[in-house]
Amino acid sequence: MRLSKGEKIFNTFNMLILIIIMILTLYPFWYIFIISITDASAVSTSNIYILPGPMTLDSYKAVFINPDLFSGYRVSILRVILGVALTLVNCSMMAFVVSRKHFIAKKAINLIIVISMFVSAGIIPFFIIVRMFGLTNNFWALVIPFAIDPFGVILIRNYFMGVPESLDESARIDGANDFKIFLRIYLPISVPIIATMCLFWAVWFWNDFIYGTYLVSKHELQPIQAVLLSVINNTSNSRAVSLLASHGVKIRANGESVKMAAIILSTVPILMVYPFVQKYFVHGITLGAVKE
Repeated sequence: MRLSKGEKIFNTFNMLILIIIMILTLYPFWYIFIISITDASAVSTSNIYILPGPMTLDSYKAVFINPDLFSGYRVSILRVILGVALTLVNCSMMAFVVSRKHFIAKKAINLIIVISMFVSAGIIPFFIIVRMFGLTNNFWALVIPFAIDPFGVILIRNYFMGVPESLDESARIDGANDFKIFLRIYLPISVPIIATMCLFWAVWFWNDFIYGTYLVSKHELQPIQAVLLSVINNTSNSRAVSLLASHGVKIRANGESVKMAAIILSTVPILMVYPFVQKYFVHGITLGAVKE
C-alpha cells in the first residue's frame, strides 16, 4: 500500500518526535554513567556533557570497599523475591474475593480499599505499630508491613471482573470450588496483569530506602539503597576520604562521581527485570484499569 505525501510527512514528523523523546530519556542515564567513570578532579573543573573526561574506576572502588555492599544486595534481592511473592498472594486472593458477585460484603470492602489509598496515619504511627509487633531490626520489617497494595488489589479485581462468567459456571458444574477456580482458571489467564503488578512491586521494594533506614538500624539488615546512601554521605568527611586513600582510591569529598556510581549500581539490577515483563506491561495495565 503506497502512502500519500501527507502520510509520509506525518510519519517522518512522528519519528523525529520519538527520536527526540528517546534522546531526552536516555541522556540522563548516559550523563550519570560518564560522570561515574570520570576522574573526580575533572568532574569539578571541566564541563562534561557528552563524553567522559580522564577515566577512572575509583568511584566504583569507593563503593565496593564498603563491607556492607554485598549484604545490602543480598537483603534487597531477598526482599524483592519474598515481598513480591507475599504481596501477589495477598492481593490476588483479595481481588478474587471482592470480584465475586455473590460476595455480600464486597461493596463495603471495596470502599475500605479505596479509602486506604488516600488516607494514611503517617510514618510515626506506622513505626509504632511495627515496633509493637516486634519487627524493628528484623528482616521481616521490610516485607510484612507492605504485603498488601490497595492499588494492586483494584487493578487485579478489575481484570478478574472481565473474565467471562461462563468459565466460572462451567468449572462449578465440574465440581470445582472457589479456590480451584481461582488457582486453575483465574491465575493462568491473568498473567498480563500479574506480571505488570509484580514489576511495580519489585521496583518499589528495590528502590525503597526510607523504611529500610528507620525500621532497621543493623547494617547487615539494611537494603542496598540504604547502604549506598551511607556511602554517599561518607564521602563528605575527611576521615572517610583518608580511609579510601589508604586503599588506593583517590576521591574528593562530596565527589559527584561517587554519587553517580552509586546510582548506577542501584539502578542497573532492577532495569534488567524490565525486558522480561515488558510485553505484558501495556496489555496488563489497559485491561486491568478499565471495566466496561
